[in-house]
Amino acid sequence: MVKYYIGIDGGGTKSTVLVSDGRKDLHVFAVSGFNYNSFPKEVIQQNVADIKNYLQAHGLDVADCLGICIGSAGTGNEDAVAFLKETFMEGGFLCRLLITGDHVTALKGAFKNACGILLIAGTGAICYGQTGSGEEPVRAGGFGHLIDDGGSAYAIGRDLLHEVVMEWDGRKEKTILTKAVFAKIGITSVPELIAYIYDKKHTKREIAMIASILTDGELLALESVQKILENGAKELVSCVKAVAVRLHVPEGEQIPLVLAGSTIRKNKVYQDIFAQKLKKELPQIQIVEAGKDAVHGAVELLMEKIENQK
Repeated sequence: MVKYYIGIDGGGTKSTVLVSDGRKDLHVFAVSGFNYNSFPKEVIQQNVADIKNYLQAHGLDVADCLGICIGSAGTGNEDAVAFLKETFMEGGFLCRLLITGDHVTALKGAFKNACGILLIAGTGAICYGQTGSGEEPVRAGGFGHLIDDGGSAYAIGRDLLHEVVMEWDGRKEKTILTKAVFAKIGITSVPELIAYIYDKKHTKREIAMIASILTDGELLALESVQKILENGAKELVSCVKAVAVRLHVPEGEQIPLVLAGSTIRKNKVYQDIFAQKLKKELPQIQIVEAGKDAVHGAVELLMEKIENQK
């Protein structure tokens, strides 16, 4: 009979699930997303069923689960928390359930309890930091795509689409950008684009995915694209600065920064633009690699909470 913990890192398209006995990893696998604001309830319910089925297929009883920690965007929604609790209970998980933001679990994984700043730039964007002295962590950004998320894949995708309609109208000279965006979506005109973007079946993820076209050298060389990336990097640096100032780290002391999220991690050009702006404005901040990833951070956070309640 194996007692175990479950950590879940809810990403924009898929979630990583870690099963740990508290000392070593037992299983790591993937299910769909857990963001209540982005995925239908049926998808989340199926995720819980898939987790239960995976555990049973590998000889683990849900009754032996000591706790579950979910780190995902969208958990600030009270309806989301209530739905997740209800869904896991219906799935037979009667253990401790900790629901928090993915920035919280990622920060825990990156630095444990040491001083550091985490910048996530994926579908959305948020910055989160801690002093390592027990004070409450500090946050900047991450208030959703309608009013915030500058520097994220969504913001970049939206700005690329704006360039496309400007080119289509003749407000700007046509470039290869329009053709590249149309090819990504599988359309040939702006009327089709409008139908696609405002289709109720589509979410911010469909706009965010457009940013993934920015791996082509010719596209990256466009002045309009360079400006979009420059503006995005500027937004991200402003978030890091806001957090760094509020951490009140002594002058001259270096602060480690971990970058997370596919937008900033996978696009080397974008990452370099960001790093240059960061070095110029905040030379005391040094980009480092995370100690552990967010899903391990979820397990560590869960175990810490359980231990503190003893």
